[in-house]
Amino acid sequence: MIVVLYTGTAHTETMPSDIQRIIAKGKLVVAMYYEDVQPFFMHSKKGVFFGYEVDLATSIAQKLGVTVEFNRTAKTYDELIDMIADRKADIVISTVSNTLTRATRVLFSEPYITLHQSLLINRMKMAQFKSGKTEIDSILDRKDVKIGVIDGTSYVAFAKKDFPNATIIPYKTWDDVIRDVLSAKIFAVLYDEIEIRNWHKKNPEGALYVQTVIMENKEDPIAFAVNREDVQFWIWLNLYLKQIKADGTNDRMINTYFNSEQWLKQ
Repeated sequence: MIVVLYTGTAHTETMPSDIQRIIAKGKLVVAMYYEDVQPFFMHSKKGVFFGYEVDLATSIAQKLGVTVEFNRTAKTYDELIDMIADRKADIVISTVSNTLTRATRVLFSEPYITLHQSLLINRMKMAQFKSGKTEIDSILDRKDVKIGVIDGTSYVAFAKKDFPNATIIPYKTWDDVIRDVLSAKIFAVLYDEIEIRNWHKKNPEGALYVQTVIMENKEDPIAFAVNREDVQFWIWLNLYLKQIKADGTNDRMINTYFNSEQWLKQ
């Protein structure tokens, strides 16, 4: 089977039905989380919507010869998966982890970026462990340790898997879980490295109260998600990713948003 990227010249009746549906309506509906997540998707000072995943979504729409529309009604990451399963959007592009549980409901593409699980650990709590040689996993995987996660994210499952003996506490908002780790109500927060680094940039004084641990051995692959019946679109997306990785497009976008802070000026 040969799959080509659509350039706007082919007749839609010769295309698979899932791709034809998108082209026929003239737009790609992209599900994204309701709050901005820098540098994936965010608003400039002038109100312009931009970011790494915004660029990806726009590029995909351009390749299909359609416009892009962002649906940002989902209040949790699990709701984004619901939207795709219920056909309320064509694709999820929103820092969504490709977990096995979610993969029972949707099709995930190959990852377009891989993050790492990370921790914010209360320094006062950590000081109770005198030996610096103690592995962080051993410290956290105790019945008397409370770890905060954001409800509706893949980190609920990650925490339960990685620290089965700890008490995992889901929080509705980032502000709430940060408040509790700063006040030592909980031992640590588990989330992705980008969110934690973003928080440190905005709150540099926070380093006095919490320390950051990037767990290089625990990856968090981020991928597109589509309806499980949209097999041809899924194949097309994997080819699209292969091509933008091969020609350097993906690397350039990653450098723009992750290896440079020029976008902060916007």
